[in-house]
Order: sequence, then C-alpha cells, then structure tokens
Amino acid sequence: MQTRHAQIEQVRRRLAEEAGTLFKDAPVRVALCYPSPYHVGMSSLGFQQIYRQINGHPGACAERAFLPDDVEVARESRVPLFTYETQAPVSSFPVLAFSVAYELEVTGLFSVLELSGLPVLRERRGEGHPLVVAGGPLTFSNPEPLEPFVDVIVQGEADDLIHELLERVAEATSREGLLSSLAGRPGFRVPGRSPESSRLYVEKASEKRLPARSQIV
Repeated sequence: MQTRHAQIEQVRRRLAEEAGTLFKDAPVRVALCYPSPYHVGMSSLGFQQIYRQINGHPGACAERAFLPDDVEVARESRVPLFTYETQAPVSSFPVLAFSVAYELEVTGLFSVLELSGLPVLRERRGEGHPLVVAGGPLTFSNPEPLEPFVDVIVQGEADDLIHELLERVAEATSREGLLSSLAGRPGFRVPGRSPESSRLYVEKASEKRLPARSQIV
C-alpha cells in the first residue's frame, strides 16, 4: 500500500524538476484540478494559463491537483487527494476548478472528487462543501454530461470569466447566494438554476440550426 509519505515524495520530486511553479497564499484558495494524470495536465497550455491567471488575481491563489497515475493504488491507500504546492487536502479548498478537455475525462472528475472525500453528485453537496466549477473545451462542445456533477459551468473565455468568478467568491456570504448570483451572469451556467436559454450548443450543419448570437458568450 502506498503511504502518504511516498505520495508526497513523488510530488516533491516533480516539483523539484519544474520551472515556473507558483507559491502564494491568499484568502480565496482554489484547487485547480485536472482529471487526468500529471503529465497530461501539464501538457495543457490552457491549464497552465488559468493557473497563472488565478495566482495573478489579487486576493486569490491556486494550487494544482491531478488524477493519480494509478487510481486503484490511490484508492487503496485511503490517503485524501492533496495539492502539489502545499500538499493540502483538496477538500479543504473553498473552490475546486476543473479543466475538462473531452468526455472521457468526466470519469476522472468522478475519481478526483471521490479521492478527495467529496460527494460526486452536486445535489448531495451543500454549504459545508467546496464549490465545484468546470471549464475547458468540453464546456463548449458538450457540457450536459457535467451538469449532474458540478455546481458551475464556465462557458466563455476563461481568461476573463475566472476573474469575475473569483470576485464573486470573495464577496459571497453563502454558497446559495453565490450560486444565485452566478446563475444570472453571462458565461456561467448553474445547473438547476440557469434558464434553458443560457445553454450553449452547436448542432450538426445538416440540421441547419445554430445558436442565436445572444446565446454565445
């Protein structure tokens, strides 16, 4: 069985080989999660860009977490998933932000939540749980598979929307209030709260139907 010490040593070896790692402490803490292993996540320029955007935002910081290389070994170890920068439990962060590239990574999102000790279904999470946010290419092409599992879907240019999200998190006094405020904002979809007209979709050209310009953020 892999111990927490062994897992931390693996992470520290990777950190020692990195260039550009950011260490920051701030009131709004975000666990930036990638639902695939480290080497896949760090190959994503979008993931790295959001990492820097969050750490560049006043009053906010981001720490990275990845799907373990061997999920079964991680599950058997019973060690809660932790971040790379400070090895803090992912579940201790008020915001979990996922970058999801394609449908197969949705199962990785399940595993990250499970290994963090968090309910996978959004309906089973409440005031005491982190806000689970999803962005990335899948939120443009096919966001519906994410809706039962995440609290907020970012459906616009994340470089801009991430700052609005962080500002609203900093101002929020409750989870319910935060979700209600985001539900009415362009670029954010809150499953179960946002109107159907806010869905972003593109159908096959043969069906001759594209979303109205007002629906595209």
